Amino acid sequence: MIKVKIEQGKITASGHAGYAPKGQDIVCAAFSVLSLTLDTAVKKLTDDDIQISLESGSMEARWQQISPQGQLLINAYIEGVKALAENYPEYITVQARNT
Repeated sequence: MIKVKIEQGKITASGHAGYAPKGQDIVCAAFSVLSLTLDTAVKKLTDDDIQISLESGSMEARWQQISPQGQLLINAYIEGVKALAENYPEYITVQARNT
């Protein structure tokens, strides 16, 4: 299961969905695409200092101050992850605090 935690200035995720074998897991693939899109969009569309680390089985994003554009990208990412969790609740969970 992928476990996502959303906090003020920080998003972390760990685990694997376990929906299907490696290379066929649509939940892991969807989560990876959302995370990669956030990383790419922040770098190409803002001047914000958002540190994003993507590794197999983990994702972490940290920031202190961000522009309205950066906040919009983060909000879009969060909504995408929440939608994924709503559609596949056995494979991904989202815990939000002080967002």
